[in-house]
Formats: sequence, structure tokens, C-alpha cells
Amino acid sequence: MNSYLVGLSLVVISALCFSLQPLFASALYDLGWVPLSVLVLRFGCSVVLMAGFLGLTRRPFLALFDVRALLFGLCMAGSALGYYTAGQRLGFSLAVVLLFSFPVGVTCFLALRARQMPSPLRWIALGSAVLGTYWVIGGPSGPGDWVGISAGLGAACCYGLAMIISDGRVVRDPWIDVFWVSVGASLVLMAACWAMGVTLQPSNTALLLGMGLAVSATILATGLLITGIARIGASDASTISLSEALFSALFAVVWLGDSASSGLIGGGFLIVFGAYLLTRSPGAAR
Repeated sequence: MNSYLVGLSLVVISALCFSLQPLFASALYDLGWVPLSVLVLRFGCSVVLMAGFLGLTRRPFLALFDVRALLFGLCMAGSALGYYTAGQRLGFSLAVVLLFSFPVGVTCFLALRARQMPSPLRWIALGSAVLGTYWVIGGPSGPGDWVGISAGLGAACCYGLAMIISDGRVVRDPWIDVFWVSVGASLVLMAACWAMGVTLQPSNTALLLGMGLAVSATILATGLLITGIARIGASDASTISLSEALFSALFAVVWLGDSASSGLIGGGFLIVFGAYLLTRSPGAAR
């Protein structure tokens, strides 16, 4: 099969796996967990599972240590913390729309790195994304929770940085990368837990939910995303990853009872449309 089509398929499947996060996270919130502790459980389970898998398959994960994979994990930890915090405060349907303003930053950075002059189409796309974000957060009055809004936009910045770090990188073994990504995320999140005095509330149900979150939204989603980026580049992967916003918003509305307001639908459309135009405009960095 064509390498580009394989990469495209991998990123779409990754987006679907990532979009399952609100379902697991909401169930853990109902058990009394908070975003930071949920993420420690998620990435901690991922480290344990991946260490066992790599040991059984005799992969040289220590010899293939990659600083960029570790940095990717740090960025993913920041993105996930912002996303989960925004999801708890604003609802995941709104949080995921804010998160997916990230292709704007990715494409602008890649264009600046290539020293390309912005085209009129890019300005239109940027304006669409900015207007959509303004509409989603409720215009001048906003939804009344600027902490949640800031967390969602911060998540977008961290996710975009993770994409940039992975751009053009040669992937030697995506599963070893997933291990180091999980290690990087776990280290920063555990440090944050210690600093903020957050404790875990272990139970059999919580552990099962954490394992499901680790397998779907960390191991499979991250491994497929890293492999997909290596095949099609960060800019195209950013565009295709927009499907996660649609999947997540749909799941949040149907299964979690989030409201589908006109601002969410209209603003979300403008953000996704603007990001799509920006990444597909002539001369966009690939």
C-alpha cells in the first residue's frame, strides 16, 4: 500500500483512540479523581505495560533512548493536563474544540522556519480559526471560566509543540518511543502531584479504567501518531488529526450529556475549517 495512505490511516485511527479519553476520564472523575491524578494513573499504567511488552519482545529500549521522544512526552503531559482540566471545568465537547486550534500554531511555525511569506489564503484561515475560538468561548462575556479556557488553549500550545518536535524525525521503533513518551509524561506529572500534594485513590475499578485509558489513549494512540507523522509529516498529520475533535465532541454530547450549543457547533466549524485551510494552503510546509 502507498506509504502516504498508510500514514493517513494510522493518524485517523490514532485520533479515534485519543477521542476515547473523555469517557475514561469522566468515569474516574465520578470516583473522586482529579485531572492530575487521572493522568498519573494513565501514564503510569502505560509505563508498566510498555516495559513488560518491550521486555517480552526483547526490544533494546535502553539502547534506543531518544531525547526527542522524552520531550514529546513532556509536551503530551502538558497538553493532557490542560485538556483534562478544561474538560472537567467546561465539558469535553468545548475543551476538545479549544485543543484543536493547535494546527494554527504548528503551520505558522513551519512556515516561519521555511521563511515563507503568508499568503492571503493563510490570513483568511487564521482569521477563521481565531474567530471560531472567540465564538466558542462565548464572545466578550465568555463562559465565565477563564481558568478552563486558558487550560484548553494551553493544551493546544503543548500539543502543537509535540507535533513540531516529532516533525522530520526518523522513527526506529514506535513502541520504544511510546515507552519513553510515557516515562517523560509520568516524571513531570508525578513531580506536579508531589508539589501540589495530590494523592491517588486506588481501587480495582480505577485501575481497570486507568489500564483502558493507557492502552487506548496512550499506547495505541501515541504509537500510531508517531508512526503516522514519520510517514506524512507534522503539517498533514495536524490536518488529519482534526478528526479527533469531531469524534470527541460527538462522544461527549452523546454519552456524557454535554450540550451542543450554537457557539460550540459554529465556532468549532470555523476552527476546524481554518486549521484545514491553513495546513492545505499552497506552499504550506510539509
